[in-house]
Amino acid sequence: MNPLFRLGLAGAALLALAACGGGSSSISSQPKYATTGLKYTNPAEGQGSFALIEDAASTPSALVLDLVGPGGSTPTPACGVTFGFDVDTTMATWVTSPVVSNGAVFTATNQEVQGWVNSGRLQAIVANKGLSTQVADLGTQVIAKITLQPVLGGFSGAVSLKDNGLGNLVDKTGTFYTFPVQVGTLTLY
Repeated sequence: MNPLFRLGLAGAALLALAACGGGSSSISSQPKYATTGLKYTNPAEGQGSFALIEDAASTPSALVLDLVGPGGSTPTPACGVTFGFDVDTTMATWVTSPVVSNGAVFTATNQEVQGWVNSGRLQAIVANKGLSTQVADLGTQVIAKITLQPVLGGFSGAVSLKDNGLGNLVDKTGTFYTFPVQVGTLTLY
């Protein structure tokens, strides 16, 4: 066989191999793992901000997150709060039974605790019914609990979890005050 012809075949084979990524594909650089859980890193704590922090009852398969009050030097009176978060449903989903659980702030016997999930969006309200019963100060107490579970068998990595801008506090005058929530970092592993 002509040496130039052999070189041409070898060159064509090398070009084909290079075009295919040299034997390794982009998929192998992002391997699909048997993902087993979620890990959450709390946001940097700061007085005066509502925050979503990990609850001690969390497990890798059931990540419990607590909405906590803003604390600070001035009291934060409230009859109730609304809030919401969005998550990437290809990596994590909301537990819907129940969607939201009451924390330690609104403890009157006539509580309103409701939650809804639509795709990756969670919306909730935790309050005392009516405006006559107001909590003098939310402090940094747990207002509500929500739970995420991992999507197993997917790609591991950072999961988009964010405040969707639905945070409101209502006081006994019926006035609503919008608030953002500090959210930490969520990872599927």
